[in-house]
Amino acid sequence: MLSENVHHKCLCAWLAGVPRDIDHPRWSWEALIAIAADEGVLPALYPQMQKLGLVSELPSEVLDFFSNFQQLSLERNRAILAEAEEIGSLLGGCGIKAVFLKGIAYLLTGVYADHSERYLSDIDILVPEAQLPVAVEALRNAGYVETDSRAVASAGHHHALLYRPARLTPGVEVHRTIGLAACEALLPARELLSDSKPWDAAGSGLRVPSSEHLIVHHVAHSQIHQEYGERIAPSLRDMYDFLLLTRQFKSIDWAEIEQRFSRQKQYGTFALYALRVEAIFGAELPFPVRKNWLTHVRRYRRQALRAIPKLRRADPIYIFRSCALPRLRLLPYLLPVSGGKKYIFKRLIHPAFYRHLVADVENMHHLSRER
Repeated sequence: MLSENVHHKCLCAWLAGVPRDIDHPRWSWEALIAIAADEGVLPALYPQMQKLGLVSELPSEVLDFFSNFQQLSLERNRAILAEAEEIGSLLGGCGIKAVFLKGIAYLLTGVYADHSERYLSDIDILVPEAQLPVAVEALRNAGYVETDSRAVASAGHHHALLYRPARLTPGVEVHRTIGLAACEALLPARELLSDSKPWDAAGSGLRVPSSEHLIVHHVAHSQIHQEYGERIAPSLRDMYDFLLLTRQFKSIDWAEIEQRFSRQKQYGTFALYALRVEAIFGAELPFPVRKNWLTHVRRYRRQALRAIPKLRRADPIYIFRSCALPRLRLLPYLLPVSGGKKYIFKRLIHPAFYRHLVADVENMHHLSRER
């Protein structure tokens, strides 16, 4: 555990752009690479080491690994960006101004200066809900197929994942909102769409959210939409995204962002996330974080749940938010669709549903590593 903490601290320091010497007797490049891969930041590690002048310390086999990996990552992301441009042009031809979200948007807006540095798991696009059927049909006509054709699979905040069998690139998620729970109230889809802007002037069809909306969506997705465990211990990739977002845009209206979270009674969520990013990277953020007694209590509770993972099994808030709440969130989306009521009923009477609930609780101890 001590060795792992040393590797994790080095990784965080290097990502933040802070030199840190390798002075631990149990240092292992394999351990560092494993942690970076597990945390989703492996593509960003080598470029940061280059900026810090650490490449000369790499053994030849490690240097070869990083060089080859970075080239593969660049080629993969170029293919994904080319497909995104095709999708933008395709939907633009149907009169749909699709906005690209998350990883794609971070590359297009320069949050990641090098297109090899951010792993892309899929292509996320937001379209007006009334035009979602048209967008999906256009993609089907272009050779995309759903991973799940049932109506219930498309009842959430996005349509079922679409992919082209002949392509090695990831699938496409066509969103109607930015997420479940409070996400839509925090940043309505219509507002994000209306304030979006073309990525370039060449008519590529690629549109991106405003800088403020990129940040609001990022926090909402990581800290509200995602599983509750991500609030307690956010992934390093998510926190690194946030750190780079704060550094990329110099004219952010942070007061407006804070007010937006406050209006939805989510400022504590925003504040705790910002404090965690500051602590992990040792970096000062460009806005003050307001703290009160409740913020301190929630922060100490999270520290305890990270330090002693078994406490999560005895914490009723954690159990409810991790196990029951994700299922309850889907009910308003499932009930109106064809076959939705039948699907819910079958799930409730099937023993596997309750086995999964028990497994969720039992598997909480797997989230044991301090991030």
